Amino acid sequence: SADKSFLASFRLGSHKLAVETLRYVTPKISYENRICSLCQTEVENETHFLAKCTEPVYSDVRNKFFAGVEQKVPNFRHLTDVDKVFYLMSQENDVITEMLAGFLSEMFAVRKRRQGRVHGR
Repeated sequence: SADKSFLASFRLGSHKLAVETLRYVTPKISYENRICSLCQTEVENETHFLAKCTEPVYSDVRNKFFAGVEQKVPNFRHLTDVDKVFYLMSQENDVITEMLAGFLSEMFAVRKRRQGRVHGR
C-alpha cells in the first residue's frame, strides 16, 4: 500500500523532517539547530515527531495511535519516548505496522497543513 511504502521511506530517513531537509542547505545548519518549525523546542527528528512534539494537533493523533498500540502491547505506555520509537520502527507485527503506516501518513498530512499556517501559506 502507499502507506507502507511511505513507512519504508521514513525508516530509511527519506522524509521531510528538519533533521534531514536542513542537512542539505547552504550554509550548513548544524544538527542541534534543525529545530521543529511547529513547537520550536528541539530538533525535529524521528523521535521528536513521533513521540514528543507538543503541537496540539500532533498530540491528538498520537494519543489515539498510542492507545491503539497499547491495546496490542500493554507495556508500551511504560517505554521511554526513544524506546517507543525504536519499538515501532523495528516492528514486524503486521497489525502494528499497518497502524504505524497510517499514523505516519496522518501525522505528515497534519504537519503539512499546520506548516502552511505557520508560514502564512
